[in-house]
Amino acid sequence: MQGSIGAGTGMTTFDFAGGIGTSSRILDLFGNDTFTVGVLVLSNFGKMHALTIDGAVVGRQLNEEFDAIGRREMSEGSIIAVVATDLPLITSQLNRVAKRAALGLGRTGSCAASTSGEIIIAFSTGNRKPRQATTNSKFLTLKCISDSHINLVYEAVIEATEEAVLNAICCSNGMTGREQRWCPPVPHERIIELLRNGRTIHESN
Repeated sequence: MQGSIGAGTGMTTFDFAGGIGTSSRILDLFGNDTFTVGVLVLSNFGKMHALTIDGAVVGRQLNEEFDAIGRREMSEGSIIAVVATDLPLITSQLNRVAKRAALGLGRTGSCAASTSGEIIIAFSTGNRKPRQATTNSKFLTLKCISDSHINLVYEAVIEATEEAVLNAICCSNGMTGREQRWCPPVPHERIIELLRNGRTIHESN
């Protein structure tokens, strides 16, 4: 379930109803081994004019078409993102993975505003540490992907984070909140129209 459910109830994203969103990518890095990169977001940030989908800033046009009454004015909201993978990664790599999730947020139109809180965590299940020692060795051996092959992981994280945010708003049907404030759902058909028109103009040029 995605959208305005659970902790996502009452959340707004780019002035549309937001909430819970998720997405994932499957990576085939070494021929026989496949790994999954998944992203879960609790999305509650952004201004309508900045909404960007597939590289097109559709929010500029939507901002002129939607009533500004009821939109939040001072706060930029916040977002929590969790990146999970079964690919073996060490701490320094997970730190960089979390930073790539922030790049995914930027693709949607986030500028990480001063009053917005971005919390991003990343973890891997690729290394399992036994609770009880199975050998007499005082050392553990951990695996991790070579940095020369990690760029595909970065790309997957960026794409999945961007898609998770868009899923959060696309899966919400809108909500009525405090003092009967109405937070509208994102207009799917209008966005498709804007994206198609943008591509047509680009191709004609």
